[in-house]
Amino acid sequence: MSGSGSPYQILCVDDEEFLLDLCRLFLERGGMLQVDTALSAAEALEKITTKEYDAIISDYEMPGMNGVELLKKIRSCGNKIPFIIFTGRGREEVVIEALNNGADFYLQKGGDPKSQFAELESKVHHAIKQKYAEFSLQQEREQLLSIFDSLDQFVYVSDPNTYEILYANKYFQNFLGRDVIGKICYEEFQNLKKPCDFCTNNIILAQKPLPYSWEHYNSAFDRYFSIIDRIIRWPDGRDVRLEVATDITEEKRALEELNAAYEEIASSEDELRHQFQELNENRERLKESEERYRSVVENTQDVFYRSDAQGNLIMASPSILKLLGYDSLDEILGKNIAETFYQNPMDQEKLMTILNKKGSVYNYEMLLVRKDKTPVWVSTNTHVYYDKDGNIAGVEGNIRDITEIKKASTALRESEELYRFLVEHIEDGVFIVQHDLLVFCNTTFARIIGYERDEILGTPMFEYVLPEYRDELIWKCHNSKDYGVILESYEAELLHKDGKTRISVFISLRIGEYKGTSACIGTIHYVAGLCEQVEHSLRESMSMLNAILQESPIPQFVIDKNHRVMYWNQALSVYSGISSSEMIGTS
Repeated sequence: MSGSGSPYQILCVDDEEFLLDLCRLFLERGGMLQVDTALSAAEALEKITTKEYDAIISDYEMPGMNGVELLKKIRSCGNKIPFIIFTGRGREEVVIEALNNGADFYLQKGGDPKSQFAELESKVHHAIKQKYAEFSLQQEREQLLSIFDSLDQFVYVSDPNTYEILYANKYFQNFLGRDVIGKICYEEFQNLKKPCDFCTNNIILAQKPLPYSWEHYNSAFDRYFSIIDRIIRWPDGRDVRLEVATDITEEKRALEELNAAYEEIASSEDELRHQFQELNENRERLKESEERYRSVVENTQDVFYRSDAQGNLIMASPSILKLLGYDSLDEILGKNIAETFYQNPMDQEKLMTILNKKGSVYNYEMLLVRKDKTPVWVSTNTHVYYDKDGNIAGVEGNIRDITEIKKASTALRESEELYRFLVEHIEDGVFIVQHDLLVFCNTTFARIIGYERDEILGTPMFEYVLPEYRDELIWKCHNSKDYGVILESYEAELLHKDGKTRISVFISLRIGEYKGTSACIGTIHYVAGLCEQVEHSLRESMSMLNAILQESPIPQFVIDKNHRVMYWNQALSVYSGISSSEMIGTS
């Protein structure tokens, strides 16, 4: 596609060379389009293999291969280039065939060239801009899903109302060993026949867009998970559930073994004082327990740590070296945690305030710094521990690197913001109608008809359409059962807020789904002053035609499409002996 500031590259296909020259003349005069021509569909297919075009304009009837056959050939290769049928053939079945095979617009030749080519240029720009917007949104969605597929966590998206699974990343699909897209989440993940009692849908819907963090033991998988849920906007416009789950089974079981070992030591303390023989046995059990603990600490990917009452690091698993970029534990043991490892030392005081009050935290997020001062986001499960006198001796727990998860959340938020920005800043009005009520519109739509958006949301949409167009639009919306396009660039007129001004627009409509319910989704394209320009051009053309006919010495007449006489010049009146007043209007 053409770069920013460069003219769009257009390919015009027609077997009449004169019309190709005329098309190039009109379209290139504004400087925004650069036109190449082809005298046949075969020549056009050859040209698009050697040069990239932004749009194709094609005649319908051409020798060898007509315009719709050319369109089918291009679409069969996966090419989604904007395609406009520009032809003198006006049968309804040709229009339907063109649009059903992926044509963006259909424009019939005839009439005033100036207004006709102005409309053609407008449709070319509109089709290209629409394809650019669709391409950008598709790229953003693919980038977002690529981020999810790169994570070593379980990520899936489901509909909070129907529980249908809309997406699961590769890591999750590989774990399950089967495709779950389109199936029900509680059946696939929990082996249940009804929604889970512990489902968090109501929580995240109530607090959207804030995330909700929790832990869960999944009996179907026999695994423990640390989970973050939130509501996001899916590309089709509905609110969906995004869940990122981290497997913490090994950490949980390691902590259970550690607590069991501590309890075992405490329960044996009295016996150790009185029974020397059992002392040796207990020493062996303690040694085995410590070895298991050491093995877990040294081999887990998460970081286990312990600090003293002064906040100095007194123990850490070797995995802390990779997390924070140090070469050995000797570099960090004994260091003050707040001063050495926190990006903002005051954050450590906030954590200690919570621990002094509650005793523990779970999935608490904080920002640390590596040895080279680069930041790293972590999540911690931490609790205080006590000395023999019951005083707080320090804190201990585990730390997990969540930098990639934070990046994914940031990318998701930016994608949502970009989507809202595109809808609010495109030149066309965007609207959604359900049960004849306007449930959504962008600022551009409201501004075109003179309102603020809040004034018209929830009001009957078709009140803003002039009566002569209203019945057809209502019929289309009510009687189209299948999802898809029902109108494309339909010329209609809307009524301005002042109750007098008629606003000419091109309306495009499709039947889709909004918030789980069928809806009529559409756009309006408004070209300021279009009607006045067309009427002025028509008046000029008719005056010129009348002058040419009346002054010509050659007998001439003009009939309309219904075979009624529109013009009967003076030379024909003299030749036939019949005056123009007798003939005009007759068949």
